Amino acid sequence: MSLAEMKRNTVLILTGFFVLMTQVAATPATAFKEAAAHAEARDTITRKLTAAVAGAKILSIEPSPIAGLYEVNVGGETVYVAADGGHMIGGDMYQVGPQIVNVSESKRTLVRRRLLAEIDESEMVVFSPPPRKVKAKVTVFTDIDCGYCRKLHREIKNYNDLGIAIRYMAFPRAGLESRSYQKAVSTWCSDDPNAAMTQAKSGVDLERRVCANPVSTQYRLGEMVGVTGTPALVLEDGSMLMGYRPPLELARTMGIQTP
Repeated sequence: MSLAEMKRNTVLILTGFFVLMTQVAATPATAFKEAAAHAEARDTITRKLTAAVAGAKILSIEPSPIAGLYEVNVGGETVYVAADGGHMIGGDMYQVGPQIVNVSESKRTLVRRRLLAEIDESEMVVFSPPPRKVKAKVTVFTDIDCGYCRKLHREIKNYNDLGIAIRYMAFPRAGLESRSYQKAVSTWCSDDPNAAMTQAKSGVDLERRVCANPVSTQYRLGEMVGVTGTPALVLEDGSMLMGYRPPLELARTMGIQTP
């Protein structure tokens, strides 16, 4: 290597080092400033919303793709609120490009997938084909007294025959003090929850049972991920289908080859 090349390389190295150190020095300050601004906005938004809406359950406040506008999950519903808490927009946000993308639903999909991945199947009531024949798993937020939930359950064998495992989570639509809630608790607390689920959805009055159970937790989780009615079907990618889907239609939606 010539002396000139050595000098040039030395200059490049020193220049790169200087730029790197400048970035390292600047980044913490910038990050701290942004974090402080977000924290202040979250406090302001929380204070103003809870003052304006009695009993508002704010589940999350995150920066949106639009500067100065925050995505706020209030009781499972997404709204967009200005940093000063003075204005609020309801509805979904869409990104305009070669295609129109529902940004809000994309975010909800990621959240559902993450939250459901943290739930152990032992806390669900699962109707599944043999392990080697499982082609897809669908998490169904269900209500014991819901007519279409009962219709779905009457076809449980058809879903299983197509390779679809149905994983039930409780969502008593009438709330946590309702008869439907107690029916769900009795189902989950049964010695055989699968048999109890089938009996309850056939109209049988189950023996009242009480135990440590996940029903209220699952109900609140359903609210958090946007369940507004039952059955609500969450696919493995986190996308959600509201309402009953016939076995063949559901299989085709998930890309399962059908007869």
